[in-house]
Amino acid sequence: MHFIIGFPTVQLPWLYRDACLIAKMLGVRYLWIDALCIVQKKGGDWHTEAPKMATIYGGAFITVAFVDGTDLRTAAAVSDGVFVPGLLSNTVAKEDMTFPFLDDRDDFRSVYLWLDETENFPARLAGELDGRGWTFQERLLSRRILNVTAKGIIWDCIHHNASDWRPLGFLSDSSPRRRCAVFGDAWWEDYTSRDFSDCGDRMVAFSGVTRQIETVLRDDVCILGIWRDDALRSLAWFVDPDGKILIEEPPVVAPSWSWMSVSYPIRYHLPHSSARQDDRSFGYMETVCPDKANLGCSGRPNVVQGLQR
Repeated sequence: MHFIIGFPTVQLPWLYRDACLIAKMLGVRYLWIDALCIVQKKGGDWHTEAPKMATIYGGAFITVAFVDGTDLRTAAAVSDGVFVPGLLSNTVAKEDMTFPFLDDRDDFRSVYLWLDETENFPARLAGELDGRGWTFQERLLSRRILNVTAKGIIWDCIHHNASDWRPLGFLSDSSPRRRCAVFGDAWWEDYTSRDFSDCGDRMVAFSGVTRQIETVLRDDVCILGIWRDDALRSLAWFVDPDGKILIEEPPVVAPSWSWMSVSYPIRYHLPHSSARQDDRSFGYMETVCPDKANLGCSGRPNVVQGLQR
């Protein structure tokens, strides 16, 4: 009967209620919540639905990300802050000052200084959500992201990066456009630093991202984290000596030249991809993989030929 007559929204956790209210304010009729739309427990439909997440994020009109309050057991600590009210009223300045000065023509002018309650930081600070493995593709593939943080509301899209206290945009550019320009190695440094509750999820979430990128690049392909057209640079990864182990279980079975064979964050020390590479003879590895459309959750390919010099 709940599907017909509905139920009081107070029965929902505050996080879901805020998400519904934001969707209504934006004029969005349908809302997808992973925890409600996918049966999470064992024996549910996770194995069927998880590989589709990249398509869901990429096709959504907008993604709402609760950056500092994703854990429903502890999120109440910040729920009384600036979340939904921040969409309308979080632009009140603490104080403002006007200073007169003389310009080059000795005319009096004034400069207006505005100090807001958000400490005027330049861009969105990393939050608890950024440490989760599955949210990597959410942030990377979404067309538009409304970041709900303890500091305020921050907007991300391919054209603009702004907030309710800086509606004209940030000087520093952390927009998806810039992130796409440095995907070669910076992405993997970020991705391998994130936590997964199940080691098998690491391959599933990763394959969703690379499939979307390959449809854009067309001529390039990613093989176990190594981009074919940039193989020499992509192979120059190393384990972060200061990183902590992220996966207690054995990692996905992969050859040693792939960073997927380790359970630690990785790093690169590389010149820009436009820098000249010395002439060396090398060949590409050949792999035998399942069909991409039927890629299993383990994503374990059989390597039949190693990298050749």
